[in-house]
Amino acid sequence: MNKVHLTGRVTREVILKTTSKGQKMTMNTICVQRPFKDVDGKYGVDYIDFSLFDGKAESFVEYVKKGDFIEITGRLHQNPKEKEGIKIYNLELIVENIGYCFGSQKVVN
Repeated sequence: MNKVHLTGRVTREVILKTTSKGQKMTMNTICVQRPFKDVDGKYGVDYIDFSLFDGKAESFVEYVKKGDFIEITGRLHQNPKEKEGIKIYNLELIVENIGYCFGSQKVVN
């Protein structure tokens, strides 16, 4: 089963785009705090790219802005690209469900 659940903050301004086939979509990155401290006693973070399509993308653009705390569930998608003869494999999350966590909740380091 390919299922991922993440909670974190949106790292960029949210922009709605239209693909060459006319499909609405948006891409962004979520900053997710790790559940453990490093050797310096601070929580590290991971940055995970994600994409939303059609109605989910339109809703996301309407209600979310950079810095908002969100909860997303989806599936991992590998997007291989070739650069200078070398294949590069990027993973991104294709969002299936969104949870909007409104309010000024701050992640504590």
